[in-house]
Amino acid sequence: MERKRKRFCRAGIFCLLSALLLGGCATGSEPPAGTTETRPRAYTEGPPESTVSETDSGRVTEAPTTSGEKQEELPKVDIEKSNAAQKYFAGTTDKNAVSYQAGEEIKFTVSLRADGELASCAKFKYILKADDGRQPEEGFADGKTGVFTLTTKLDMPGFVNLQVIACNKDGNALSGVNYFKGGAGVEIEKLQKAKAEPDDFDAFWHSQLAKLEGVTPDLMEIREVTSPDAVFTVYAVKIRFTEQNTWGNYVSAYLSVPKDAKAGSLVLNVNYQGAGVSDLNKRCTKGQAMLTVSAHSMELGRDSSYYGGLMNSTLRDYPHAHNATRDTVYFREMVLRDIQAVRFMKQYFGESGADERFRGLWNSKQQLILSGGSQGGFQAVAVAALESGVSMLDINYPWLCDIGGCGTNGRMESTFMPTYTPALEYYDTVNFAKRLTCPTYIGIEGLGDDIATTTGVTVFWNSLNPGIVRRITYVQNQSHSHFPIGKTDKFTLNGTVTKN
Repeated sequence: MERKRKRFCRAGIFCLLSALLLGGCATGSEPPAGTTETRPRAYTEGPPESTVSETDSGRVTEAPTTSGEKQEELPKVDIEKSNAAQKYFAGTTDKNAVSYQAGEEIKFTVSLRADGELASCAKFKYILKADDGRQPEEGFADGKTGVFTLTTKLDMPGFVNLQVIACNKDGNALSGVNYFKGGAGVEIEKLQKAKAEPDDFDAFWHSQLAKLEGVTPDLMEIREVTSPDAVFTVYAVKIRFTEQNTWGNYVSAYLSVPKDAKAGSLVLNVNYQGAGVSDLNKRCTKGQAMLTVSAHSMELGRDSSYYGGLMNSTLRDYPHAHNATRDTVYFREMVLRDIQAVRFMKQYFGESGADERFRGLWNSKQQLILSGGSQGGFQAVAVAALESGVSMLDINYPWLCDIGGCGTNGRMESTFMPTYTPALEYYDTVNFAKRLTCPTYIGIEGLGDDIATTTGVTVFWNSLNPGIVRRITYVQNQSHSHFPIGKTDKFTLNGTVTKN
């Protein structure tokens, strides 16, 4: 239990950081500042060719060096003495990072930068992990050249993960320097879920959907709140939820609507919140009516003491504390509230909507998008698998993928995954994958992600219904809460994985 508490504390720190970077705890589908936006504007655009090839097996790790060959560029500055505004690592692999064959050498080259120029430091600290059961490898290398290289191998399908940190002569990390955290994949098209889904998975969720029968998604409360964009009106809303509940009888959300919207002109976007307990960002997107949904049935617009109180009482350790049986798992009611939120949007913005402010602004020919990151990605996937009429999934680094395989059979573990119980199989994001019928876009999956692990998300990708349009973009030097500075390598797969 103590281990769970530590995980939750770490995740709380991650949520605060994500809130600053993403406008919520990893909830949004917008990329962070400094990256190129990858999400599709419409799901009808044609997918390019896949770049992944089928492969074999093998693994060895070689000693890292600061430069294994002649280095043409020399450091112009000592990072400890530099006044550069941006101090960071740029890293790459010697080929497409998700196209390695088993037994093939994987070479990382990572350089330290100060406002783009090569910089030196006293030492590099490196940490190497992999999905083949090896113990994490840690060490130091001379940082005087500003360049660190490491060669490794993997003898089975999976990923390797490399972190590089700039340190002083005593081996302590230098403050203000963005570390490198990336990886590479081997035969990723062969990665599969560790445990079988429950035989009664569909029957269970059919019984849960029955709890919403006769519960119309009426507005229980709506109040206009300050809008971050002058051309949008934003409301805090409470949507009716079933009275047979443990965690609350309403859905909490912010609703943003363009002030000049014409009949039938709007796309609907339901966006789900990432892990944590906090107020939501108010999201406004041109041409869209957006409902940003809280993961919890709680008040919005309150001060931090309110949310801190919930986190330390009713919602304490909610991802971990209730997973003994499938009916007590906290995510059960969360998903049902999420479905009710979608039904509210379809009903209120349709041609027969109960509120004249929203009636008819959307019609069935317009898109209904579900979006979110991390826990929000899981929520969006679950809802799209269970609720009809969704036209596109626009998600980032979806969480809860392959819960039973994460940290087992040699695979790298997540730093924030519920301890496995059979009950969690009913909530594993991968088990919803083959039930999706709409185009599915994973705009960002970091090659250094150790919360929504790259292996788990790739298992989700491999499990998607082969008949749907889909895309995933792997981003080098990105984890769940760590983002690259400047340009970085991106690797996009579309549709099925095919040979070159």
